[in-house]
Amino acid sequence: MTPSSLPSRRHAPRRRPALLLAVLAVLSVAACSGDDDDEASSETTAGGSTTAAPTTAASDEEPPGTDPEAVEPYIQDLLSRYDEVVSQITADAAVAANVEGPLYEDLRSIMAPTSDMTDPIVQALQDRGEQGVTQRAHGDSVLPVQRSVDGDVQTVSPTEVTFPLCARFNYEFVRSDGQVFQVFEGRSERSQGSAVRVDGHWLINRLDGNEEAVGCEEAA
Repeated sequence: MTPSSLPSRRHAPRRRPALLLAVLAVLSVAACSGDDDDEASSETTAGGSTTAAPTTAASDEEPPGTDPEAVEPYIQDLLSRYDEVVSQITADAAVAANVEGPLYEDLRSIMAPTSDMTDPIVQALQDRGEQGVTQRAHGDSVLPVQRSVDGDVQTVSPTEVTFPLCARFNYEFVRSDGQVFQVFEGRSERSQGSAVRVDGHWLINRLDGNEEAVGCEEAA
């Protein structure tokens, strides 16, 4: 994690490797089932015998990448979950420093197993926590970073999509003594992300940083 990462910085942007930008953006920052009685799934015939009623198993598989419009809400849900988890990690330095904690498990569950972002993000978050630095939402913002799909999801294959990404930054960094030392307010940045479908479910593959100060389409 843009959380995720989702006014300008007070200096001109420098060109940086996309993976590093994505990691820096992060720091700038239930399925229900029910059991029915066997009797409910059978019908009694006039002769007293029972016949199993036809049943259809509801699949929890998410739509393939060939249907990008149907995939979009799943991508948006992933982004929202990512931002929420990262904000909880960065809000407490002790939590951020403990990479074996449940919130890191939640973060990894959102990321694709093959994503090359996961380890650098986890390491960067841990480093920040070990420094005693926390990140919190600034002003009236609910989360430090909020990401959203900022245009049409594009099909790469049935198991991969890309999407334009908008990240909105409203956060402040706080030292262990409670002193705020850096504030980002009202900045929005447009970049790109990708997601892959693993075992029928979409997961984040990449959330790229932006090498140039390009605003979000929604805000234009």
